[in-house]
Amino acid sequence: MWRPAGIEPEVIADPVASPDDSALRAAQRGEAAGLSALFRTYQPRLLRYLRAREPRLADDLASETWLAVAQRLGTFEGNTSEFTAWLFTIARLRMIDARRTATRRRTDPTADIDDANTASTEQVAIDKLSAQDAVNLITGALTDDQAEVILLRTLGDLSVDQVAELLGHDAGWVRVTQHRATRRLAERYSERLL
Repeated sequence: MWRPAGIEPEVIADPVASPDDSALRAAQRGEAAGLSALFRTYQPRLLRYLRAREPRLADDLASETWLAVAQRLGTFEGNTSEFTAWLFTIARLRMIDARRTATRRRTDPTADIDDANTASTEQVAIDKLSAQDAVNLITGALTDDQAEVILLRTLGDLSVDQVAELLGHDAGWVRVTQHRATRRLAERYSERLL
């Protein structure tokens, strides 16, 4: 798989698989093996979500999220599905806090971008997309709300009700937003895929 120079490969876990409740319970008892199982399963999805939403701070936000999880895991009550929702809620709240802080002291440097080679390498980039690149491409085509719903539903593997609660909307809004997002992606990229 193509990867830019200097980028370390991610720990890749099956995005559909999730640890059973016994791994969660082991982590809650302080067993390293349980916490490791949770980290191996959720870290790749969490990083993809954060990199799509806040690329410059994703690694730091993921670390802060896992630190918060480790500090509060003993008091968490629920199954792995509820743990997933809890994990992504913590990550989203950390991201919102980071954005608020960054807005108050805006110091982002900008670099000149040479667009001369982008058109000639478009097909090469599409052919060699990593999972993170695919997430970035998808979210680039959607509104913020649509991207948030798609990422939480796919990477977070959250239910419609969990996404609705996390974003402060009702389940109908989530379904409509997800439908519009998938339709928009289909319209935008179906021609490129043919």
